Amino acid sequence: MSTFVEAEPLAATSAGKLTLPMTAAEIQEKLGREGEVLLGVLDGTPSLQTFHSGRWELTAQDIETALGEDALRRIEKAVKPRMDSVFGLRQNLINLKKVYLHLQMPGSELQKRINQYTCLFYADGKDWYQHLIAEQEVDSWRKPKEETGAALYQQVSRALQECNGAQMAVLDARQYIKNICCVPRHPNKPTSFELQLLPATLWSAQVFSDLEREWPGIADKDLIEARKAYFQGKRDMARPSECDADRLAKERLDALVDKIVGAVDAHDNKAVRHFVKCSCVARGVSKALRIEVEAERLHESVREMIKRLRGLQDRLLEVTKDSPQAYYKLVRFTCQVDAMIKVLLDLDLWLKRVREEPTRLWFGAADRDASAGLFVPPDFEAVASIHDGLEEILQRWRPQLEARLRDPDNPEYAAYLKGRKACKRCRAQYSKPFVANNGLCYFCELTARDTAAAAAAQLSETALQSGLLMDCTLQLRCVPKGATKAPMPTMCPHSHRCFVCDGWTCELCNAVRLDGDGVAAVVEESDPDVLLFDFDRTFASTRSGADPLVVKNGMSHTLDPHLASLAHGRAPGSVHVVTRNSHKRQIEAFLAERELAHVQVHSLRHFASANDKADMIDSLLTSAQTALFVDDSWQEVLAPRLRDLVFNKLGKVRVVLFDRSQTS
Repeated sequence: MSTFVEAEPLAATSAGKLTLPMTAAEIQEKLGREGEVLLGVLDGTPSLQTFHSGRWELTAQDIETALGEDALRRIEKAVKPRMDSVFGLRQNLINLKKVYLHLQMPGSELQKRINQYTCLFYADGKDWYQHLIAEQEVDSWRKPKEETGAALYQQVSRALQECNGAQMAVLDARQYIKNICCVPRHPNKPTSFELQLLPATLWSAQVFSDLEREWPGIADKDLIEARKAYFQGKRDMARPSECDADRLAKERLDALVDKIVGAVDAHDNKAVRHFVKCSCVARGVSKALRIEVEAERLHESVREMIKRLRGLQDRLLEVTKDSPQAYYKLVRFTCQVDAMIKVLLDLDLWLKRVREEPTRLWFGAADRDASAGLFVPPDFEAVASIHDGLEEILQRWRPQLEARLRDPDNPEYAAYLKGRKACKRCRAQYSKPFVANNGLCYFCELTARDTAAAAAAQLSETALQSGLLMDCTLQLRCVPKGATKAPMPTMCPHSHRCFVCDGWTCELCNAVRLDGDGVAAVVEESDPDVLLFDFDRTFASTRSGADPLVVKNGMSHTLDPHLASLAHGRAPGSVHVVTRNSHKRQIEAFLAERELAHVQVHSLRHFASANDKADMIDSLLTSAQTALFVDDSWQEVLAPRLRDLVFNKLGKVRVVLFDRSQTS
């Protein structure tokens, strides 16, 4: 439902022309209380964060209210296909960004594990490697005999460099698609240096600088110089200025405004033109056009980088391999470059697809792999094949690795194993690669994972389908301060990962960790009947039951722009705030100030349990309704009572663990 004052339909004249408002005051009167603010957005007077955005329908509501239903019908006939295209591209890029986040996660785990192998197996290859340096036996290093220690070390070293190259390209994809999705709404704000200086700012471009240091003259000098300029600008804290892409986006916005005013024969009506442009800026139409421009530039940059990397690949074949050290470095860079090209070719393919067919939903926000709980479509062949190959190497040499870890005093490799980092559980001290970020050593973590896998194997299919979680075998972050055990099951039975300790996400468990635009992607796809938001640190920036109307240090509290945009325009009764924040009246006033008076607020007592919140949700929904519940607290998202409701009673409620740090 629109929050604007409904306008009287404008009558058409006998000549078929519409009677349109001629002054800003007339338009402002029709728009109601928000009109004055809306018409000032081009001057930068109001903050654009106060306007809900991200859908053409929001601009359509403005047009219908100010110009009438007949005007909207003519305008949509002229521009609706174009708007479906740009907003469809935006949605696909948001989902593609999430795909690359979930490609990065297993890649990071593989990097950690392969680093452990290279650390211990260096003891095998070291003596052989040093012997080859002395004897200059380059061919022997290139093709070591299978039974030698050098073969083992060389294999895992190659695997590590291939993984590093793939991860750099995956980071490029994720980071730059994210940058594109976060371009400014206002057309006068320039895009970031990262986008302006593509392709020099890509992670993949670092390999050119590294190679130039080893073999001067081998790399593309222009790319290296542009990269230096980028880092110098960051050090100098320089502000970006308008670039060609910004000007192109402005031209497309002006062309769209021309088409809209032309559809209602208002070319000479300055008030209507100004209103249309203001609405396009405030509601995110101009941002969607900028996303389209930047997606084109990213696609061109990816293709240019592939071309440059292939040229580098050819030049590496001509490098003089006059020593084992030189050959070893050559192998290292060749493996990285090969992997980068494979991953960037995948990115090139997907950018081509989403640009050619933007209205097609290429990546569902709920596409997940059952074994991993990650949503990666099967067509991402390059990264999948690299990961599969690395996993095969790790499994092949796992017995040798564990044998060495069980004999830490062996002088042959003790120097690479022993260190000062103590395991939180067994207190044994290891070097950094053998103690995970969660504080557990290799064996304690392995034992915990194996225990979880054994427990999961005992679960019936019925138990899995009922949403049953397992007790966490790690017992780290999921254990509250002062307690000795997690208060509830928190481990995914599909992946043997803890939703809290590992920051895991699993669609099959109906416990997905997302940020604001991730939630928007789910709503876009599933269109639930009811939205249920927690307030503190989810819908709003308040913490620990704070009054949202209180201004602290000159800073007012804000709403999450993505969740606010979802709530805007929905019918009364379809959006609820369910919170333990006791300031119910203040929350209602805070929402009313932001044109969200239709959102219903349900305040529980401050010390209410997670099960009490689940009971409140139960009372708000019927068994026929579909709903999305978003909360930043894992205790409430994973509460047994809520999970019982979701899986066994209501059955149509999706649950999201809201994570502002989950930037993808």
